[in-house]
Amino acid sequence: MKSKRSLMKFLRYLGQSNEEEGSSAEEGLDMTFPEFLHSRFQVPSDLFDPLRSLSLSPYPLSQTTAGYALPKIKRHLQSIGVFGPGFSSVLAKWGGGSEIAQVACRACAVGGGVYALSRGIKSVETPKQHPLDGNVDLLNVHLSNGESVRTRFVVGSAWDILADAQEAIFSASTKVSRSVMIVSSPLESLFPPTSDNGPVAAGTIVVVPGREIVKGDGIDEPPLYLLLHSSDTGECPSGQCVIYGSVLQQPDQGQPRIDAAVKQLLKAADPGSEILWKMQFTHLGYLGSEGLSKDKFARKSSQILLLPPPCLDIEFNDCMIDQVRHVWKELMGADADDKHFLVFEDREASEEPDS
Repeated sequence: MKSKRSLMKFLRYLGQSNEEEGSSAEEGLDMTFPEFLHSRFQVPSDLFDPLRSLSLSPYPLSQTTAGYALPKIKRHLQSIGVFGPGFSSVLAKWGGGSEIAQVACRACAVGGGVYALSRGIKSVETPKQHPLDGNVDLLNVHLSNGESVRTRFVVGSAWDILADAQEAIFSASTKVSRSVMIVSSPLESLFPPTSDNGPVAAGTIVVVPGREIVKGDGIDEPPLYLLLHSSDTGECPSGQCVIYGSVLQQPDQGQPRIDAAVKQLLKAADPGSEILWKMQFTHLGYLGSEGLSKDKFARKSSQILLLPPPCLDIEFNDCMIDQVRHVWKELMGADADDKHFLVFEDREASEEPDS
């Protein structure tokens, strides 16, 4: 009962509006999350990991600050019921932002643009005046398949555009070990209804806490996350499920941990299940606001716009939209108007016949 009272006190604190919180809410946000929970609400230590998991923090408890965890937990709790009764989030298919890329390609095509697959940028020449464009200086972009195109702007990541900087980018980037596994069982016990008469979950998250620092040992492991998607997402056939593993560790440490966690999960949920297919990779980028507004690999050119490395947060980070908005304003110049950002005309709307 004491633990329950502490937890309810913490949840009421999260439910306060910004006006009710006042300046006192800013105090202690630089503490670690466990220190904040214990000093402010006397939350027992056995609840630290479950509460940290609500923030989807990739960091060990000793490196997760209250200022990082609290806004994420608060957003999660305040989202319950926003999209419908019984749940507080929507899923991004295929474990990432591929659906956003698909929508962008479709919008490009509808707007008269052209996109080509399996073509990278080999090199970009300095702007040269092109006789067909008057005073407009165009970049000459050489593609990996031998073709060349002329353009006023080039937009992309430093990894794609600055080939000579890839080694420096690799060494400076944060690295997350990730895997994708297709399992032969639907693991139905892990996808319960979200509430009475509520929808059956299409996804669930399994968190494996890392080992805490032990005196003389120096071990401080980050948590490991397994995101499970059922066949209801359309990512696998009926009777199977997909597991996306993620841990903030180098591949020589992270991948064995993911394999062991999945093996233990399958043993507990369905001993007869097996892994049908597996892919492992190392994701490069940044976490949270780390290096968000800076890119030390960017060229000083008004015509070559470099997007920051991808965000490695487990949940979708809204900063991606802010980055796109910034590039859009650069391209549009004086014609940029925020009310038109990501607003597309319905070209299929039929006109009403004249009376």
